Amino acid sequence: MVPQNKSRGSGGIDGKSIYIDTEGTFRPERIAEIAKARGFDSDMTLDNIIVQEAIDSNQQEQIVKKIDSFITNDKNSKKFKLLVVDSVVTHYRAEYTGLEMLSERQQKLYRFMNALRKIAQLYGIAVVVTNQINSTPDSGKVRPDNPIGGNVMAHAVTYGVRLQITKLLFHTADIVISPYHPWGRIEFYITEKGIEDRLP
Repeated sequence: MVPQNKSRGSGGIDGKSIYIDTEGTFRPERIAEIAKARGFDSDMTLDNIIVQEAIDSNQQEQIVKKIDSFITNDKNSKKFKLLVVDSVVTHYRAEYTGLEMLSERQQKLYRFMNALRKIAQLYGIAVVVTNQINSTPDSGKVRPDNPIGGNVMAHAVTYGVRLQITKLLFHTADIVISPYHPWGRIEFYITEKGIEDRLP
């Protein structure tokens, strides 16, 4: 049951999502904890998440090719609101190493990101991918404008948000890519309810 005071107007509360896990980090118990803390039915929440584990880049690509069947074969196909790929570059980075394989890796990554873009446009769902950023070899410093995957990743997304874990209570999120919004930073906290803009 969804609490009576929660609006369904935007369709997200009981919306379905697809989570492609490439690193084995999806934790259903954490989703259940967040749902319970926010007053939602944890079983219903988990039932609305389709988790697909990808052990290599080929399986990752095959899962995306099956997204059409996930959505169109579901009697509640219009309820699909979100597709998450966590993390998008992990397998490509591990499987295509060295300069001699860089071109092939970038081409495959481009095709994968283009497939995600088509899904977003065709079905009107949000697609979220996670990625890391490179550090410069000479200094070890992280460059916020240097995502793993290079220009393919930088140009494939509509919005880019850099998340930084700090040693303080709060963490930060910066808008680094946006067609409409200027650069901006907010502070957030991770609690039993998930992400919040202030501590309880």
